[in-house]
Amino acid sequence: MPRSLPITLELITPAYAGGADVAKTDGLRPPTLKALLRFWWRTLHPEMPPDDLFKAEEKIFGSTGVGQGIRIVPLSPIQPNVDDNAPQYNVHDGDSLFFMAFGALTDQNRTRRERIAASTGYRAVRYKFKLVASVKCTDREWTEVHHAVWLLTTFGGFGSRSRRGFGGLQVFGIIPGMPDIGACTTAEAVTDAILRGLSLVFPTLQAGQLARGLGHHASFSARTSLAIGPCSVRQAARGRTPEKPGWEVALDAAGRTYADLRRLLGTTYEHAKNGQEVGPDFDRTVKYLKLAGPLPTNQPTFGSYFGLPHNYHFSSSGQRCYYEVFTPKDVVNARTGRPPKHGAGRRASPIFFKVIRIANSQYVPIVLFLPSRNLGAGYEVWLVDEGSGGAWPLSQAPDTAVGMLFGNKSNIPRWLPPSTTLVHRPFVGYRGLANWRVAQFTTSGWEIRP
Repeated sequence: MPRSLPITLELITPAYAGGADVAKTDGLRPPTLKALLRFWWRTLHPEMPPDDLFKAEEKIFGSTGVGQGIRIVPLSPIQPNVDDNAPQYNVHDGDSLFFMAFGALTDQNRTRRERIAASTGYRAVRYKFKLVASVKCTDREWTEVHHAVWLLTTFGGFGSRSRRGFGGLQVFGIIPGMPDIGACTTAEAVTDAILRGLSLVFPTLQAGQLARGLGHHASFSARTSLAIGPCSVRQAARGRTPEKPGWEVALDAAGRTYADLRRLLGTTYEHAKNGQEVGPDFDRTVKYLKLAGPLPTNQPTFGSYFGLPHNYHFSSSGQRCYYEVFTPKDVVNARTGRPPKHGAGRRASPIFFKVIRIANSQYVPIVLFLPSRNLGAGYEVWLVDEGSGGAWPLSQAPDTAVGMLFGNKSNIPRWLPPSTTLVHRPFVGYRGLANWRVAQFTTSGWEIRP
């Protein structure tokens, strides 16, 4: 097996990738790429406890203790390619991309952040690297690095909001032994290629790793879900609506369902003024604040499962509160009457959005759920009321909302009546949308679930 792997990564969706100055964009550098490969390599191993995982990871990728692992050599200049025509997504227009990019559009001083332009039909944005295996890296471990590259370029990206579909990277060419998704001509072919690739990466998942349940970290398991949408192409300008590139149409197709669910759980903009109902997350939070403490169930919001902290700002009263992750030190301080204003911990979203470009300038949206055990030992979820300074411990968030997102009807709670409409249509999740396919892992492998 060759001990080096040249790869060309193409930027399919714009990237918010700031350097020392977060408002200024940066390119994809070797340390960033190595960190991405580390993450996707870890998703291969749900069965490993943290200590074993770290030892296996440092053997391949290196650490200060064992020295350098694989080397990543840049083969092309790192050019930021600033997007001078980046739109400012508008929350008042119900734009799902405002929701998907929220937090990356401006810095803390509300200065508009630059972003790297995505590849177009007339200008490709590509990064070339060569991965070189270390002497101590075995053939099996080197194969796992190849698999990590394939997973990164199938499901991942870099920069801010990469889990929301921005900064999407796709391999230009073929990874040895793995399906070439970019050569597909239909969304059905993309689905087949991805499921074939996952079967190659996890040939014994059902016999070994699957039986051990969820990993301590985000990883593939029996509860992993995958949704693949229909092809999208460039949308021509219509009236006041400007032209939309194909990647934007595809990401909006995936993001709109997610944004609708978050609004359904919470509320919509200016809901009181428009006489609209609020969802269970909004209602629960209001009750918590009125009681100056949690309800007897001590359950956080359903939306908390999509990542923490989860913030609430009530414009009518000016109140602000936060569902936070408290570290063990934060927990000790809180229980001794000295709660922090904000928890030092965080929990990243387990949902990954990706847009894949295929033949004939078509784009296909992908949504991946990578579950893990909620929090590490000693970490807790707390509700912090900014006004009173009070803080109360909560239980871990259930994954109910994930089942709703993918359209698992058994996970739709009683408080959601069938007639519920949002943005002028019923909420059904990805499984209920036309031309979407939802795949889950079963004892016989990856299967499309009806």
